[in-house]
Amino acid sequence: MMDARRTRRRLAMAALCLAVGLQAGPALAAGNIGVVLGERSMSDGDVWREGAPFDLDLTKQGAAGFTADLGKPRWPVRFSFGFFQSRGNDEDSVRTRVSFPSTGTFLADVDLELKSVLTEMSFGVLKSWRKDSATRPFVEGGLTMMRATLQTTVRVKGSGNSLDLSEDEQDSEFGFYVQTGVLWRIGPRFNLGVNARAVLGSKLEVKGLRPIDGSADYVQAALSVGWGWP
Repeated sequence: MMDARRTRRRLAMAALCLAVGLQAGPALAAGNIGVVLGERSMSDGDVWREGAPFDLDLTKQGAAGFTADLGKPRWPVRFSFGFFQSRGNDEDSVRTRVSFPSTGTFLADVDLELKSVLTEMSFGVLKSWRKDSATRPFVEGGLTMMRATLQTTVRVKGSGNSLDLSEDEQDSEFGFYVQTGVLWRIGPRFNLGVNARAVLGSKLEVKGLRPIDGSADYVQAALSVGWGWP
């Protein structure tokens, strides 16, 4: 957890430095920086759902982050950077028969809670059209680095017995992303935008209470607000 907090602080500082650099030198660079809010749909149902006897679903997750692109005004493409984080949480309870070594088999309430945090940092190139217009479509792609934290909590209560188990598992992986959207320039600097994003080719593997061998691939739709030059 400490490593994750340090990473977020460093990324926030990097974003601040980039924003200050763009503000200080708009004549030397062209680009945009924005805050993104959206929803993503995780593609691998075997990873992000838990079936019978439970009914848990983490496939729909809210996502937030920021994106930036930067280059010379006459460059055909710009370098792009993004940082995102999404979270999922679901819980279900069933009444079933369980077995303890000391007391044998008995009827108990079993609660299962799943939590996930998916942190992502991506680097790529962006191609924008109609740069002198108020409406500016773009397409983007590149490499993304992802870190998944999955927490599984099991609670068992019944016949005077109780058991609480909780475990955090983490895995880091690489994938590829593609993104497309439109920015609308309002006034000399302010941007509003819509975009769609997909991550492909990631690999996710954890062990423990809930072993997983799958992917963190997703599709995402989002809105953005920000500013840019020129």
